[in-house]
Amino acid sequence: MIPHGMISRKLNIFLLSLVSLWVLTYTACAQLPPDQQARVTAEINQNTVAPGSSAAIAVVLDIAPGYHAQSVTPTLASYIPYLITPAAAEQVQFGSIQYPPGQEQNYPTLGQLNVYSGRVVAYVPVKIATEAAAGAMKLSGTVRYQICNDTTCFLPQTRPFEVMLTITTDPVAAASTPVSDLFSGYHPDSAAPSIAAAPSIAKPTALASQWTLGPAFLAALLAGLLFNVMPCVLPVVPLKAIGFYEVSQHSRRKSILFGLTFSLGLVAMFAVLGLFVVVLDQLDWGELFTKPWFRIGIIIILLVMAIGTFGVFSVNLPSGIYALSPRHDTYTGNFLFGILTALLSTPCTFGLFVGLLAWAATQTALIGMSLVIVVGIGMALPYFILSALPEVARRFPRTGPWAQLIKQLMAFLLLATAVFFAKPFIERMISIDAFWWVMFAIVLAAGLFLIVQSLRYTASWPLRLAAVVMALVMIAPAWWATHRLTYHPYDWQEYSPPALSQAQSSGKPVLVQFTADWCGNCHWLEATVLNSDTVVQFLQQKQVIMLKADVTADSAPGLKLLSQLSDVGGIPLTALYLGDNPPVLLSGIYSSAELRHTVEQLTKSPAAVTLAQ
Repeated sequence: MIPHGMISRKLNIFLLSLVSLWVLTYTACAQLPPDQQARVTAEINQNTVAPGSSAAIAVVLDIAPGYHAQSVTPTLASYIPYLITPAAAEQVQFGSIQYPPGQEQNYPTLGQLNVYSGRVVAYVPVKIATEAAAGAMKLSGTVRYQICNDTTCFLPQTRPFEVMLTITTDPVAAASTPVSDLFSGYHPDSAAPSIAAAPSIAKPTALASQWTLGPAFLAALLAGLLFNVMPCVLPVVPLKAIGFYEVSQHSRRKSILFGLTFSLGLVAMFAVLGLFVVVLDQLDWGELFTKPWFRIGIIIILLVMAIGTFGVFSVNLPSGIYALSPRHDTYTGNFLFGILTALLSTPCTFGLFVGLLAWAATQTALIGMSLVIVVGIGMALPYFILSALPEVARRFPRTGPWAQLIKQLMAFLLLATAVFFAKPFIERMISIDAFWWVMFAIVLAAGLFLIVQSLRYTASWPLRLAAVVMALVMIAPAWWATHRLTYHPYDWQEYSPPALSQAQSSGKPVLVQFTADWCGNCHWLEATVLNSDTVVQFLQQKQVIMLKADVTADSAPGLKLLSQLSDVGGIPLTALYLGDNPPVLLSGIYSSAELRHTVEQLTKSPAAVTLAQ
């Protein structure tokens, strides 16, 4: 038997080796300044072109080893996407930019990200006007990207690019330019805009893998099935299941017809979306939810559906209200419910679906539309199968208090979905904290409703206890998450040079926290370290003045100080000041103990801490 002490020593050595390796890797990456983390170049495939002809610009981002960039489709909307913006030029129109697909990577500190690494090549299609005059022309633009290493994401960068070309009426000269190997991945058929059309803003679309027809349509069917487990669609799935319960007293033929009608509504909406997204290129997937009028309309429909599911519509209300709540026992209601289900899927995207949309954009209008329709068919398929099996629904109670309780709990889910879509309005009119507390209030109400109704419906203490446990399982995590998301123990002051000077002149320790909306690590550090009870109590005892430097905006006043303190501009970054002494820096994720120790040493001997750094 191996002695416990020996195991402990070996374990400590192993952990120390891992930590040392992580520190060395992080230090090696962190030493590169922003202009060496990535380099932007550009090349055009035809240096000499004729009026009315097409060309393409290859924009290349070479990312240094040990780094990666957020892709054109980052995991979260708050992250900075890779974006190429051509500068407007006379007699030139730019087509839809062809971006490479990102790779899904899981980083222990940053989490799941969709990223680029190594060499990233994107293509900007160019169309020259037929009336363009001969001569030299410069085409330019900018590339915006955000570089990260395995532990830290750095400030977004915007870099210029430019290429030169010559317009000539000599057909021999126009055809003599050799094509570089850099353009082996360019697909000119995917974008050749009409120069007579109004110039359009080039929109990011991922460059799909080279699907063949069969695998692409099979992938489309799979993508449709996956839409049913996306967060934006999940709330309507159990509601539709309840709808099948309600119509299950009908014959199999009636049930199938209802399911077919629902499926047709869903597929028809996908066909309309495919027309605007893939064929006409007039809409981005999910763009509808950026329109306030559309978002408000969906919120109203969900609220009305929630109220109806609660049973409020058992009393007489204006007939217009009933039209907003699709019924499960009519053909019109099922068709409208299918449309609503399809619309709720549009805020959701994932790698497979994005790749399919990009592939569809490179095909003929018929194939592109058909592919999107097949996605709708895949999404509708489970519902249609359920409608064809009414005997399954008959095994569940359609009446009675317990069936009504399940249905009313689904109403709370619909209500929470409506509030989720109302997040931008609540945040703008009240605060982001109000949104989280409203969400918690819905969960709390659902849990209490479950307990109260269970006490009414049964005298069995085991069943009552089970209801209480289920309610606590809902409420407790929701309260913890809401508390952490809305806990603000400090009187944060907004950073500015005068605010920092005034704080330093007080003689008290000063903490400047650099953060940004897109920095997930910053929010994690604040919630788990700075807002921990031990740190809050410690910093209050030390009378530390708290300043927050939000560097989300390009014009943020903290950017200049950040560039002075950090060669690479990496955040999260905590700067600790005492008087006129140079600041002590804590970079990236650190522990509560590290912060307390640093503040202790700073207040005892600032010079010693500075030398140690």
